[in-house]
Amino acid sequence: MGRKIILTGVVILFLVLISIPVLWISGNQNPIHTGHISPNTGDPVRLNYLPGEIPLEINQTITETTRNLDDLTAIPDSSRTVTNTDIRLDTILADFDEKTLKYSLVADITSNSAVKEDAESASFKRDEFLNSVYLREDIAHALSMVTPDQKHDQELHKRLTDDFRLAFLPIEVKSEMNILGKNLSERCSVYYANQQDGNVTLNLQLIPDIVRLRNQITALIGYPSFTDYQIAQSGIPIDRTKLLLFLTNKSGPFNQASHIEAAELLNEKKKNDPGATVVYDYEIQLLRSTHQINRSAAFCSTAVHADIVVERLNGLVADLFGISITSVSSSAPSDIHLYKITDPGSSNTQAWFYLWIKSDPGAGSTTGKTYYLRAGHESNGAWVPPVSALVISVPGPQNIDQISLSPVDIQVLFHEYGHLLRHSLATGRYAALSSGARDSGGFSEIFSLFFEKLLWTPEVLDRIFATINTPKGQSSSIHNQILACHGEDAGWGPGYISVYPYFLSLLDIEIHSENGTPDFINLYNSLYENMTGYQASSAPSSLILNPAFFVSDNAGIYWHYVYDEVCANNIFSRFQGEGVLNQSNGIALRKQLFETAGTVNLSSLITEYLGTSDLSRLCS
Repeated sequence: MGRKIILTGVVILFLVLISIPVLWISGNQNPIHTGHISPNTGDPVRLNYLPGEIPLEINQTITETTRNLDDLTAIPDSSRTVTNTDIRLDTILADFDEKTLKYSLVADITSNSAVKEDAESASFKRDEFLNSVYLREDIAHALSMVTPDQKHDQELHKRLTDDFRLAFLPIEVKSEMNILGKNLSERCSVYYANQQDGNVTLNLQLIPDIVRLRNQITALIGYPSFTDYQIAQSGIPIDRTKLLLFLTNKSGPFNQASHIEAAELLNEKKKNDPGATVVYDYEIQLLRSTHQINRSAAFCSTAVHADIVVERLNGLVADLFGISITSVSSSAPSDIHLYKITDPGSSNTQAWFYLWIKSDPGAGSTTGKTYYLRAGHESNGAWVPPVSALVISVPGPQNIDQISLSPVDIQVLFHEYGHLLRHSLATGRYAALSSGARDSGGFSEIFSLFFEKLLWTPEVLDRIFATINTPKGQSSSIHNQILACHGEDAGWGPGYISVYPYFLSLLDIEIHSENGTPDFINLYNSLYENMTGYQASSAPSSLILNPAFFVSDNAGIYWHYVYDEVCANNIFSRFQGEGVLNQSNGIALRKQLFETAGTVNLSSLITEYLGTSDLSRLCS
C-alpha cells in the first residue's frame, strides 16, 4: 500500500502501511544521519533477530530520522531547492522505510514468540511515528517554498504535497477533524468488537454513523463525499457519475447471467419444494453442488509440487520478459527462498525477492501477501535493487515437503507475483512512485489481474502442468481439462460470481455518496436482488461481518478492483493477440509498463500501451 489518509484512527492521519518513497541523490547535499544499523548477513535486508534487538533498532532509527527532518526544516526559505528539500525529504523517508518496512515480514516468519512481539510492536511504532511526521507544519511549510521546473520533479513535489495535506490545514479544521476522528474511532472499535462476537444487529445500527462521520471528515478536506475522496485518491480520471455509469454498464451482462442462474437453481429447488418462488442467498452453494456438471475427479484434483511450480513460474517469467531469475543462498529459514533478478546483458542485479509457500492446516482457502521491503533507486550513480517478499499460505499438511498446488492455488501465486514484478522491474528515476509499493492509490491490481489471466491460457497451463500424466488415449495437453474444471465451463458461466463484485462496488459508492443517514438494509436488499436475481434472506450478515467493507482503510476497494480488472482485460487482450509466449511481446510490455514506473503516471502508460487518450473509455 502507499500513503493515504486513513479515516478510522483516533485522529485523521496519514498512516503509512507499506509506503516506499524515492531515494534519488543529485549533487552535494548535507549528510543524512544513518547510524550503523546494517544486516549481519549477505541478505539484501536483515530478517534474523534476537529478542530485544528490534526495539533498540527502531528507537535508534526514529531518533536519526527525527534529527534529519529537523535539519531539513532548519534550511532558510531563501535557500530552498528541489534538491535540498523535495529530494532530501524523500530520501530521509525512504531511508526510514528501508530500515523499518521489514518488521511486518519478520513478525510473520519468525518462530520466536519474543521476536514476533518485538516486530509487531516496532511496526506499530513505525506507523505511529510516521503519523506524527505527516502532521508536521514545518515540513509542509518547507515544501510550499519549492517550485520545481522539471516534469519529473513536479510529480515528486505533488506526491509529497499530497502526503502532507493535513499539515497544511488550518488549526481549527484540524481540531474539528480530531473530534470527528475520535468519534469515528470509537464506533469502529465497537464495530470490531461486535464483529468478533458475531453481533450483526448492533453493527447494522452503527453503519449510518460510520458513514456519516466518514463523509463529514472528507468534507473538511474538500470532498463532497467519501466516494469522491476515494476516486480522487485512486488517480483514475473519472468522476462519480461516470464511474456509476461505467459500473452499471459493465455489470449488465453478468447481471443477466446471474438471473438466468437463479432461475435454473429455482427449478432445482422446486424438485423438493414445489411452492418455492425464490432462491435465498444462503442456498446458492448448496443448490449448486447438486447441479454441477459431471467432471473427471482426476483432472479436477490436478496438483503440482510447490517447488516445481515456483521453478516453472520463474522460468516462464524469465523467458517471457528477457531477464534472469536465480536462487541464491540466504540466512532466512530454510523454507524461505531468496531469488535474484538480473539483466542477462549486463549481469547487474535488478531486484531481490523472498518467496515462502507455507502450510496452514487451519486455513479455509489459499491466501497470498506481498511485502515491499525496499524501493529500487539510484544512489551516487549506482542502482540499489528493490527488495520484496511473497508469502503464500496453503491449507493442508504441516510438512512443507508435502505441499502441492492446485490450479486455484497457483492463481493466487500468479496474482501476488504480478504485484512483486511491478515493484521489482521499475527502473525509472523515481521508480518507487509507480512501483508496486506506491500503486495503492490507483490501478493497484492491474498487473496482478493480468498475471491471473496469463495463467488461464493453454500455453501457460501446459507449461506449469507439463509433467502431469493424462489417462491413456488422452492428449498430452491437459489445459482443456483444467479449464473445464476451473474455468467458465465448470458448470456455471459468468453469472453470480462475476456480478457480485459489481454489486459490492455499486453498494459501496451509493452508501458513501450520501451526506445524510443511508437506509443501508433496504439499499442492500433491493440492489442485491435486482443485480443477482437471488433474494437476501435477512440482514446482510456476511457483509456486515467483513469489517474491511465499512471500517478499514480499504473502503472503496471493490469498485477499484473491478475497474482495474477491466483495464487488465484490455491490456491482456492486446498482449495475447501478439503471442502469449512471444518474448519480444513480453519485453515490450516490460519496457512500456514495468520499467517506466515513476517517469510518468500509470494512467499515461496504459493510455500509450493501448493507444487511446480516453482512459475511462478504453477501460470500458
